[in-house]
Amino acid sequence: MFAKRLLVIASLILLLFSIASFANDAELTVKRVQEGVLSAGKSQPFAVSLNAGDFAQINFDPHGKELVVIAYDPSGRKFRGTALGPDTGTFDFVAERPGTYRIEVAARDKTIEGAYTITLEKVVTLSARLAPPKPLHESPRIRLLKASLESGKKESVDAFWEEVRKQGAPIIEPLPGDSKNMLVTFLWKGTPYTQNVIVLRIPNAAATPDDYLMRRLGETDVWYASVAIDRKMRFDYTLAPNVARFQGIAYGIDQDMITMIAAAARPDPLNPKRWRVDKESVDAPEYLGRSILEMPDAPAQPWMAERPGVPAGQVDRHQFKSALLKNEREIGVYLPPGYSKAAKPYPLLVLFDELAYLGDQNQTALVPTPTILNNLISERRIPPMVALFIGN
Repeated sequence: MFAKRLLVIASLILLLFSIASFANDAELTVKRVQEGVLSAGKSQPFAVSLNAGDFAQINFDPHGKELVVIAYDPSGRKFRGTALGPDTGTFDFVAERPGTYRIEVAARDKTIEGAYTITLEKVVTLSARLAPPKPLHESPRIRLLKASLESGKKESVDAFWEEVRKQGAPIIEPLPGDSKNMLVTFLWKGTPYTQNVIVLRIPNAAATPDDYLMRRLGETDVWYASVAIDRKMRFDYTLAPNVARFQGIAYGIDQDMITMIAAAARPDPLNPKRWRVDKESVDAPEYLGRSILEMPDAPAQPWMAERPGVPAGQVDRHQFKSALLKNEREIGVYLPPGYSKAAKPYPLLVLFDELAYLGDQNQTALVPTPTILNNLISERRIPPMVALFIGN
């Protein structure tokens, strides 16, 4: 029992000695450059106060010498160490407990003396490292709304939604210094049950999902994601609230996750432009179709609309059974106006994903290929040709 008491007393004395020793060390503060002096056979101590989980980076300019740097934790235990020099270098570590850490600097060659420079370059807290990455771009309109809220104008949120209702969404803004892209901010008006929202712009959202995951503006009902997009683009998208976070497509395809995301996906309720709206569907109107975004410089599509007086080709659809693949699929065949079996062979255009090009009674074609071919052939931009559409 007496031996244990002596051990406790000794430990307390050692701890008090360590604390007293730390108190005499030069304190490191962020970005403050300090000059150190090496004495032959001796180390020079510095102190830095950290919280548990803090990342600390200390820069050294050894002035051509080789240094040994040792860190001791608040209990006085040797914690980390490194050798660096003769060039500049850094000593990086993460604090495991709160308190004052002692940094001892010595020359590797104990006979060396001279000056060096030490700077506490940065301290990054654990909470800052765990926070979601900051978006690459910030919408000026969202920044303005944020500033208005910070000044106490809570009514600015209602004014913002009224503005969006009149002008529609997404918000498209210039990107300073970028002539190729513009900043597109997708929006969602949240409810008390909204946990997250993802913009399903495929394949982009599958490749970099974090770019298309919306953020909430403070405690408001404004959710948003701002992405740089080519000013010539035209594409479709949907929005999916309350879905599981998913990794990029490089990690593989989780079919269950895709199914659950698809169940939540719907057109953007703030964007009036839609396509592939099935008017015969029994689903709720807010789930019908997909939203369309046309950027300001999206090229014109003069061949997509039917023109009066333009002869139309014929489209026939057939069921094709494959003995090799052991399945059956639909095949569409387009024959140009004036097609004749006796004519010389026609050029052949082969397209996959038949529904995207032909559509059916339930959905509009994404690319109305027969109409495009009719117009191009009529204007003699292409020769009469046969087109084969293979169902997926």
